[in-house]
Amino acid sequence: MTETLERTQDRQVAGLADRRTWTRFAYLLATFPLGQFWFIALVTLISVGASLVIIWVGIPILWFVFLLWRRGAEIERDFVAWGLGIEIETPYRPEPVGPLRGMWAVRLRDPATWRDLAYLLLLLPLGIVWFTLLVTGLAVPLSLIATPLTYRWWAPFSFASEGWRWLIIDSPGEALIAAAIGVGFLFLFPGLLRGMAAIHGAVAAALLGPTESARLNAEVQGLRASRG
Repeated sequence: MTETLERTQDRQVAGLADRRTWTRFAYLLATFPLGQFWFIALVTLISVGASLVIIWVGIPILWFVFLLWRRGAEIERDFVAWGLGIEIETPYRPEPVGPLRGMWAVRLRDPATWRDLAYLLLLLPLGIVWFTLLVTGLAVPLSLIATPLTYRWWAPFSFASEGWRWLIIDSPGEALIAAAIGVGFLFLFPGLLRGMAAIHGAVAAALLGPTESARLNAEVQGLRASRG
């Protein structure tokens, strides 16, 4: 039992020192501002372009926003690989050799193109959730750890009712207990990051990567080409 507990503590300490923990943290924290950028840029440009199509001005705007979200999805695949360690294959259908009209028709009919757009728009609500969990997951343990230095300042301003007096920390012993609880919570933080990264990675792989049917089609086309 003691050895198991020691191994668990070692893993928790190693988790805080692991570079992957903090690359996950940086990536998940960045999804909020990135989500804001993509949501505002794409919704604004698509709305403006669609409203101006009738006078042809909207066509180059829509063409630009199409290029923008395809490029954004490519950047996000690289970003996911760096931050979460998840490699996502390029999901697009092969483009024909010939006039640009045919190439653009293939791109617009490709479901992967529209999954790219869905992912970039989904980054904002995901980013809000991750930002809230990250800030809370760090602020609570760090606040508790700092209690021995701050409890004398906060205790006079506590407005807890009689039924919640146990929340008021007004002695050194209580402050040390709170700090110990904060250290325990801090050791749980890497596990929280791994769970969040797994969820985000699954969403990214589903929307930015190829579907199972696309993989099968690619294999069939490869077999046909090798036989030919």
